[in-house]
Amino acid sequence: MNHLLSAGDKVDIEIENKNNPVDSKVLYSQVLELAEDSFYISVPMTKGFEYPLRTNQKLNIIFFNDKGVYTFRGECRGKVKIENLDAYEIVRLSEPKKKQRREFFRLKYMIKVSLKSLEKDTIANALTLDLSGGGLKVLTDRSFYVGEKIEATLFLEEGDVTVASVVVRAHKRSEDKRFELGIKFHDIGEQNRNKIVAFIFQKQGELRKKGLI
Repeated sequence: MNHLLSAGDKVDIEIENKNNPVDSKVLYSQVLELAEDSFYISVPMTKGFEYPLRTNQKLNIIFFNDKGVYTFRGECRGKVKIENLDAYEIVRLSEPKKKQRREFFRLKYMIKVSLKSLEKDTIANALTLDLSGGGLKVLTDRSFYVGEKIEATLFLEEGDVTVASVVVRAHKRSEDKRFELGIKFHDIGEQNRNKIVAFIFQKQGELRKKGLI
């Protein structure tokens, strides 16, 4: 696993609620150090507060690298000190598994997007309402029909990403007459998908650290 995880990597810690899966907690942490059969993470955070782990507590570890998003099962061995920092030792219980498209994170976050129809003379500016590695939901002043093939350009902090896409949902809002569109990425290479997923992973961590999610 050491070739997938590195010191300094951001990780999400998912604590499942078996009685109510919707209520499962997702915490924000960082890899501090790697050992031969375990690794050490900073004290997880949620909504701006530290979240203590229990010895022998089972966890789902989620992380991202340039090959994609991975998850594996882990167990907390206990609390330790790493260079005077509180940390937890985690042992891996399963092999890392690449998350499938249906499992992509969906983040509620606004960024600017440009939409260009590939079937008619329509170009529109839009704002995302949410986005994932598989698609996005946007708000725009121009109408598009379900099934319309488009190019969606996402203006990310690290550079623009243009993806061939298709409109899968379209709804005109009564309150402001603007259009909500559900857009599915139709032809996206792994490099572009990883750029989008990396952006989402980064923003999730920032929002969790600020206690906003």
